[in-house]
Amino acid sequence: EPNEEDAEAGTSGYDEPVDLRPPARTGAIPARPSESVAATRTGDPAADYDAAVMSKRLTLLDLLDAHPAAELSLDAFVDLSPAMLARCRARAEAAGVSERLTLIEADFRTFTLPDQAALITQPYHSIGHLPSLEAKRDAIRRVYTQLQPGGRFVFDDFLMTPERLAHLQQVHLRAEYQATDGRDVLLWVTSLVDVARQAMRVVTWEDTLAPDGHLAQRQYRKLSLTWLRPEESRTLLEDAGFSVEACYGDFKGTP
Repeated sequence: EPNEEDAEAGTSGYDEPVDLRPPARTGAIPARPSESVAATRTGDPAADYDAAVMSKRLTLLDLLDAHPAAELSLDAFVDLSPAMLARCRARAEAAGVSERLTLIEADFRTFTLPDQAALITQPYHSIGHLPSLEAKRDAIRRVYTQLQPGGRFVFDDFLMTPERLAHLQQVHLRAEYQATDGRDVLLWVTSLVDVARQAMRVVTWEDTLAPDGHLAQRQYRKLSLTWLRPEESRTLLEDAGFSVEACYGDFKGTP
Protein backbone atom coordinates (compact mmCIF):
# COMPACT_ATOMS: atom_id res chain seq x y z
CA GLU A 1 0.00 0.00 0.00
CA PRO A 2 1.20 3.58 -0.50
CA ASN A 3 3.36 4.89 2.31
CA GLU A 4 3.21 8.47 3.58
CA GLU A 5 6.14 9.64 1.51
CA ASP A 6 4.69 8.26 -1.72
CA ALA A 7 1.27 9.65 -0.90
CA GLU A 8 2.77 13.12 -0.60
CA ALA A 9 4.51 12.62 -3.93
CA GLY A 10 1.33 11.35 -5.59
CA THR A 11 2.78 7.94 -6.50
CA SER A 12 1.40 4.49 -5.80
CA GLY A 13 4.14 3.09 -3.58
CA TYR A 14 3.02 -0.49 -4.24
CA ASP A 15 6.42 -1.73 -5.35
CA GLU A 16 8.65 -0.39 -2.60
CA PRO A 17 12.15 -1.92 -2.76
CA VAL A 18 12.43 -5.17 -0.82
CA ASP A 19 15.42 -5.22 1.52
CA LEU A 20 16.74 -8.75 1.69
CA ARG A 21 20.07 -8.74 3.39
CA PRO A 22 21.24 -6.34 6.06
CA PRO A 23 23.59 -8.65 8.01
CA ALA A 24 24.31 -6.28 10.90
CA ARG A 25 21.10 -4.54 11.97
CA THR A 26 17.64 -4.41 10.52
CA GLY A 27 14.07 -3.61 11.39
CA ALA A 28 10.74 -2.52 10.01
CA ILE A 29 7.24 -1.84 11.20
CA PRO A 30 4.51 -2.77 8.73
CA ALA A 31 1.80 -0.28 7.90
CA ARG A 32 -0.74 -2.48 9.69
CA PRO A 33 -0.18 -4.84 12.64
CA SER A 34 0.81 -8.24 11.33
CA GLU A 35 2.36 -11.55 12.20
CA SER A 36 6.15 -11.46 12.19
CA VAL A 37 8.10 -14.71 12.14
CA ALA A 38 11.76 -15.34 12.93
CA ALA A 39 13.28 -18.62 11.77
CA THR A 40 16.84 -19.94 11.97
CA ARG A 41 18.62 -22.17 9.49
CA THR A 42 19.93 -25.21 11.31
CA GLY A 43 23.71 -25.44 11.66
CA ASP A 44 26.51 -23.55 13.37
CA PRO A 45 25.41 -20.24 14.95
CA ALA A 46 26.03 -17.15 12.85
CA ALA A 47 27.94 -14.16 14.18
CA ASP A 48 26.06 -12.15 16.80
CA TYR A 49 24.04 -9.17 15.59
CA ASP A 50 21.31 -6.92 16.94
CA ALA A 51 17.78 -6.70 15.62
CA ALA A 52 16.80 -3.07 16.02
CA VAL A 53 13.14 -2.11 15.90
CA MET A 54 12.48 1.05 13.93
CA SER A 55 9.42 3.19 13.45
CA LYS A 56 7.68 2.74 10.09
CA ARG A 57 8.72 6.36 9.38
CA LEU A 58 12.37 5.32 9.53
CA THR A 59 13.42 4.66 5.94
CA LEU A 60 16.35 2.69 4.63
CA LEU A 61 18.22 5.93 4.02
CA ASP A 62 17.60 7.07 7.60
CA LEU A 63 19.04 3.76 8.76
CA LEU A 64 22.13 4.16 6.60
CA ASP A 65 22.61 7.71 7.82
CA ALA A 66 22.32 6.67 11.47
CA HIS A 67 24.89 3.87 11.25
CA PRO A 68 28.35 4.30 9.70
CA ALA A 69 29.62 1.69 7.27
CA ALA A 70 31.71 0.06 9.99
CA GLU A 71 28.53 -0.63 11.96
CA LEU A 72 26.05 -1.48 9.25
CA SER A 73 26.73 -3.35 6.04
CA LEU A 74 23.79 -3.52 3.65
CA ASP A 75 24.99 -5.86 0.96
CA ALA A 76 22.08 -6.70 -1.32
CA PHE A 77 18.55 -5.58 -2.08
CA VAL A 78 16.39 -7.66 -4.38
CA ASP A 79 13.39 -6.55 -6.43
CA LEU A 80 11.82 -7.86 -9.62
CA SER A 81 10.86 -4.37 -10.76
CA PRO A 82 13.52 -2.35 -12.64
CA ALA A 83 11.52 0.80 -11.90
CA MET A 84 11.65 0.22 -8.16
CA LEU A 85 15.35 -0.57 -8.26
CA ALA A 86 15.90 2.66 -10.18
CA ARG A 87 13.94 4.54 -7.53
CA CYS A 88 16.02 2.94 -4.79
CA ARG A 89 19.24 3.79 -6.63
CA ALA A 90 18.20 7.41 -7.16
CA ARG A 91 17.31 7.88 -3.51
CA ALA A 92 20.55 6.24 -2.39
CA GLU A 93 22.58 8.45 -4.72
CA ALA A 94 20.80 11.56 -3.46
CA ALA A 95 21.67 10.52 0.09
CA GLY A 96 25.29 9.73 -0.81
CA VAL A 97 25.10 6.06 0.19
CA SER A 98 24.80 4.32 -3.18
CA GLU A 99 28.26 2.75 -2.87
CA ARG A 100 26.98 0.78 0.13
CA LEU A 101 24.18 -0.93 -1.81
CA THR A 102 24.08 -3.81 -4.26
CA LEU A 103 20.79 -3.90 -6.16
CA ILE A 104 19.73 -7.21 -7.71
CA GLU A 105 16.91 -7.55 -10.23
CA ALA A 106 15.44 -10.97 -9.51
CA ASP A 107 12.42 -12.96 -8.39
CA PHE A 108 12.75 -13.84 -4.71
CA ARG A 109 11.89 -17.43 -5.57
CA THR A 110 15.10 -17.72 -7.62
CA PHE A 111 17.46 -14.93 -6.46
CA THR A 112 21.14 -15.55 -5.77
CA LEU A 113 23.17 -13.40 -3.37
CA PRO A 114 26.88 -12.73 -3.86
CA ASP A 115 27.53 -14.54 -0.55
CA GLN A 116 25.36 -16.43 1.90
CA ALA A 117 23.73 -14.07 4.39
CA ALA A 118 23.55 -13.98 8.17
CA LEU A 119 20.11 -12.39 7.94
CA ILE A 120 17.44 -12.15 5.23
CA THR A 121 14.28 -10.11 5.72
CA GLN A 122 11.10 -9.84 3.66
CA PRO A 123 9.09 -6.96 5.14
CA TYR A 124 5.81 -5.32 4.13
CA HIS A 125 3.93 -8.58 3.45
CA SER A 126 6.19 -9.31 0.47
CA ILE A 127 5.44 -13.01 0.55
CA GLY A 128 1.78 -12.15 -0.03
CA HIS A 129 2.56 -11.18 -3.63
CA LEU A 130 2.94 -14.89 -4.40
CA PRO A 131 -0.50 -16.31 -5.22
CA SER A 132 -0.10 -19.99 -4.38
CA LEU A 133 1.12 -22.07 -1.48
CA GLU A 134 3.61 -23.77 -3.79
CA ALA A 135 5.09 -20.43 -4.86
CA LYS A 136 5.50 -19.40 -1.23
CA ARG A 137 7.17 -22.76 -0.53
CA ASP A 138 9.61 -22.12 -3.39
CA ALA A 139 10.46 -18.68 -2.01
CA ILE A 140 11.10 -19.93 1.52
CA ARG A 141 13.23 -22.80 0.26
CA ARG A 142 15.24 -20.34 -1.83
CA VAL A 143 15.81 -18.10 1.17
CA TYR A 144 17.11 -21.12 3.08
CA THR A 145 19.75 -21.81 0.42
CA GLN A 146 20.97 -18.19 0.58
CA LEU A 147 21.54 -18.19 4.35
CA GLN A 148 24.67 -19.12 6.23
CA PRO A 149 24.30 -22.08 8.62
CA GLY A 150 22.65 -20.56 11.67
CA GLY A 151 21.46 -17.56 9.67
CA ARG A 152 18.05 -16.02 10.28
CA PHE A 153 15.03 -15.28 8.11
CA VAL A 154 12.53 -12.66 9.29
CA PHE A 155 9.31 -11.89 7.42
CA ASP A 156 5.84 -10.58 8.14
CA ASP A 157 2.42 -11.50 6.85
CA PHE A 158 -1.17 -10.46 7.48
CA LEU A 159 -2.61 -11.97 10.65
CA MET A 160 -6.27 -12.15 9.72
CA THR A 161 -8.89 -11.79 12.42
CA PRO A 162 -12.60 -10.98 12.06
CA GLU A 163 -11.82 -7.40 13.09
CA ARG A 164 -9.03 -7.11 10.53
CA LEU A 165 -11.21 -8.51 7.75
CA ALA A 166 -13.99 -6.06 8.57
CA HIS A 167 -11.50 -3.18 8.61
CA LEU A 168 -9.99 -4.12 5.26
CA GLN A 169 -13.37 -4.17 3.53
CA GLN A 170 -14.27 -0.66 4.64
CA VAL A 171 -13.42 2.44 2.60
CA HIS A 172 -10.67 4.54 4.21
CA LEU A 173 -9.29 7.97 3.42
CA ARG A 174 -5.57 7.23 3.61
CA ALA A 175 -4.03 10.60 2.75
CA GLU A 176 -4.60 14.13 1.53
CA TYR A 177 -1.90 15.93 -0.47
CA GLN A 178 -1.30 18.22 -3.42
CA ALA A 179 -0.56 17.22 -6.99
CA THR A 180 2.38 18.79 -8.85
CA ASP A 181 0.01 21.36 -10.34
CA GLY A 182 -1.18 22.41 -6.88
CA ARG A 183 -4.60 20.73 -6.97
CA ASP A 184 -5.78 18.86 -3.87
CA VAL A 185 -5.77 15.05 -4.05
CA LEU A 186 -7.51 12.52 -1.79
CA LEU A 187 -6.22 8.93 -1.59
CA TRP A 188 -8.78 6.23 -0.77
CA VAL A 189 -8.41 2.48 -0.23
CA THR A 190 -10.58 -0.59 0.27
CA SER A 191 -10.19 -4.35 -0.27
CA LEU A 192 -12.25 -7.12 -1.84
CA VAL A 193 -11.57 -10.15 0.36
CA ASP A 194 -11.97 -13.84 -0.50
CA VAL A 195 -11.57 -15.58 2.85
CA ALA A 196 -11.82 -19.10 1.41
CA ARG A 197 -8.89 -18.44 -0.94
CA GLN A 198 -6.98 -16.36 1.63
CA ALA A 199 -6.71 -13.65 -0.99
CA MET A 200 -7.68 -10.03 -1.44
CA ARG A 201 -7.76 -7.38 -4.12
CA VAL A 202 -6.64 -4.02 -2.74
CA VAL A 203 -8.13 -1.10 -4.63
CA THR A 204 -6.93 2.46 -4.20
CA TRP A 205 -8.06 5.55 -6.01
CA GLU A 206 -6.87 9.13 -6.18
CA ASP A 207 -9.46 11.89 -6.45
CA THR A 208 -8.00 15.07 -7.91
CA LEU A 209 -10.20 18.03 -7.02
CA ALA A 210 -10.99 21.14 -9.01
CA PRO A 211 -10.57 24.53 -7.28
CA ASP A 212 -14.30 24.57 -6.52
CA GLY A 213 -14.05 21.16 -4.78
CA HIS A 214 -15.69 19.13 -7.54
CA LEU A 215 -14.05 15.93 -8.78
CA ALA A 216 -11.75 16.72 -11.72
CA GLN A 217 -10.10 13.32 -12.18
CA ARG A 218 -10.09 9.85 -10.62
CA GLN A 219 -7.38 7.20 -11.06
CA TYR A 220 -7.64 3.62 -9.81
CA ARG A 221 -4.83 1.20 -8.90
CA LYS A 222 -5.26 -2.46 -7.96
CA LEU A 223 -3.05 -4.92 -6.12
CA SER A 224 -3.57 -8.63 -5.43
CA LEU A 225 -2.32 -10.12 -2.16
CA THR A 226 -2.66 -13.43 -0.34
CA TRP A 227 -1.94 -14.47 3.22
CA LEU A 228 -0.86 -17.52 5.20
CA ARG A 229 -2.36 -18.84 8.40
CA PRO A 230 0.23 -19.08 11.22
CA GLU A 231 0.22 -22.89 11.08
CA GLU A 232 0.87 -22.76 7.32
CA SER A 233 3.85 -20.47 7.84
CA ARG A 234 5.32 -22.85 10.40
CA THR A 235 4.84 -25.87 8.14
CA LEU A 236 6.49 -24.19 5.14
CA LEU A 237 9.43 -23.04 7.25
CA GLU A 238 10.01 -26.40 8.87
CA ASP A 239 9.66 -28.23 5.55
CA ALA A 240 12.41 -26.00 4.15
CA GLY A 241 14.73 -26.86 7.06
CA PHE A 242 14.17 -23.88 9.35
CA SER A 243 13.66 -23.95 13.10
CA VAL A 244 11.04 -21.40 14.13
CA GLU A 245 12.43 -19.17 16.88
CA ALA A 246 9.46 -16.89 17.45
CA CYS A 247 6.14 -15.75 16.05
CA TYR A 248 4.83 -12.33 17.10
CA GLY A 249 1.75 -10.24 16.46
CA ASP A 250 3.92 -7.36 15.24
CA PHE A 251 7.53 -6.18 15.02
CA LYS A 252 7.31 -4.88 18.60
CA GLY A 253 7.20 -8.46 19.81
CA THR A 254 3.53 -8.50 20.81
CA PRO A 255 2.39 -12.12 21.40
